[in-house]
Amino acid sequence: MFYSTLMVGDYTSYLAHPLVRQARTLLREKLPKSLLYHTAAHTDDVIKEALLFAGHDGLSERQVELLLIAAAFHDTGFTAQLTENEALGAELAEKAMLAQGGYSDAEIAQVRQAILDTKLQFLADGPRQVPSTELSKYLCDADVSNLGRPDFADKSELYRQELGKSPEDFYGAFTIHFLESHRWHTPAARQLRQSGKDANLKSLRGRMENFADDE
Repeated sequence: MFYSTLMVGDYTSYLAHPLVRQARTLLREKLPKSLLYHTAAHTDDVIKEALLFAGHDGLSERQVELLLIAAAFHDTGFTAQLTENEALGAELAEKAMLAQGGYSDAEIAQVRQAILDTKLQFLADGPRQVPSTELSKYLCDADVSNLGRPDFADKSELYRQELGKSPEDFYGAFTIHFLESHRWHTPAARQLRQSGKDANLKSLRGRMENFADDE
């Protein structure tokens, strides 16, 4: 197996996986330039965070490999369409895995579902991702890991600009609500990112209060 001699934390070596190379090349060549947040760098970040969480929680080498493929392909749908991109990303991952060979139908289905589960659901108690499998939990947590990191403000601003929203609409009407309703799905993310998310939410609330006072 490709990963028989690799450590989970060996990020550079994981990038040499043929399916990961394929996805990253597609993203670099085909992503629209209008995307400021959902860039190839974002996918690299998701791969790195997924590996961090998987290593922390002791996932098997095979599960890490599947998670890696899902992370690499999760935003490839953006190369062809800006809405409902998750379904296309899942389809591209399935085709690549079938062409590569060596993956069972069940494993391909796991990767497909993990990518589909990154779609944001607008539920009665707030917007959030709803993972339906163990693999999905790790991909979803990695996808929004910046919620609990020091670069949250910078990443959020890129996403706001990508959407073309005003600061009041994006931060006040969406981002605060998203942070309040969001829950981590893996032990690793809860341990490594919860305190940072709490701090980011507190800071954002303060920014919005100052914004309102300045009006």
